[in-house]
Amino acid sequence: MSTTAIGASLEQRRSNSMKRRESIWHAMPYILPHFIIFAIFGIIPIVFVLYLAFTKWNMIGDPQFIGLGNFARIFDPDSYFFSLFWRDLWHTLIFVVISVPLTIIIPLLLAVGLEKKGLKGGALSRTAERAVLLAVGAYDVVMAAITVFMYAGWFRGESYAVLESRGLLREGAESVSSVIYVAQIYGFVVAAVGVVPIVIALRGMRAATVSRGVMAYLGACMVFSLLTADLLGVVGYSLCLAVYCARNKAIRLAAGRPA
Repeated sequence: MSTTAIGASLEQRRSNSMKRRESIWHAMPYILPHFIIFAIFGIIPIVFVLYLAFTKWNMIGDPQFIGLGNFARIFDPDSYFFSLFWRDLWHTLIFVVISVPLTIIIPLLLAVGLEKKGLKGGALSRTAERAVLLAVGAYDVVMAAITVFMYAGWFRGESYAVLESRGLLREGAESVSSVIYVAQIYGFVVAAVGVVPIVIALRGMRAATVSRGVMAYLGACMVFSLLTADLLGVVGYSLCLAVYCARNKAIRLAAGRPA
């Protein structure tokens, strides 16, 4: 092999390496929020729980190290923790079986389909794109209406008797009113969150450009759904973000710009 060929090969490798690094840095703003959220709400709690598993702690004083004492209790049929542990373990398994396909497998298959075929005559038509956004927006609006009107009505009615019978109505009507206000504020926030995907579906998907602000908003909505334990909201906004990001890539490729 000539010196010229070797030099060209090294230059090609150097160019490919630089492109890979640029691609990684380009993707970093999109994947970094996920890892930050996963570290805060996933890794840190898991490590802390593993530490607490070997301690005795009433959440007031300092934890006391007891070794394997907690593990011995869950296998003792006479212990209170025996039935509690196995019941909670069963509930956790049900949650995993339902949540993993919804939050990982389905979005992954959608992302692969978008990457392979794109949005231009590919896996998702323009009608399907709008349907995803409309469905997520409508879901939030409906949930907001239920929260504002149905829950507030329940708290104004039979909740008084239920809470009082269990000794939970300490401050009388004021405590119930505060709960009503919180529910209504939460409902209005969810409604405001859900209106934006509907507007994007009706107007934004027709535009020749894609707004990074909209991408950031959809990502923030996904985080909000995660923090409020709204599993369907997390899935829905993940799909919205995937559709909108894929549309951004399709527009850039059509314009002859790098994706």
